[in-house]
Amino acid sequence: MRSWRDKGGDPDVMGRVPAMLVENGFRIEHMQAHQRIARGSDAMFAWPDTWWRTFAPKLVAMGQLAAADCEQLLADLTTIKNSVSDFVTCPTVYEVIAKKI
Repeated sequence: MRSWRDKGGDPDVMGRVPAMLVENGFRIEHMQAHQRIARGSDAMFAWPDTWWRTFAPKLVAMGQLAAADCEQLLADLTTIKNSVSDFVTCPTVYEVIAKKI
């Protein structure tokens, strides 16, 4: 989260999106959160697996993650990928439908 904020991003922007919509003349018609889990054998596992294998080494290079923690994370991902019972919780995906009024 810190690495995104340091570059001007906001990983928590969704908490403000409904108010931003209303303040700009929209009516919220629908809001829903989608929370998924992925076992290593699920196609959905490619999302967090690819993300962390790409981003964790970048965090190490930026000095925001210890190399040993990165190595453990990558080992854990391999363990999950080869397991029939382990899983990861994927990032929440928010669905918002708003109509301009």
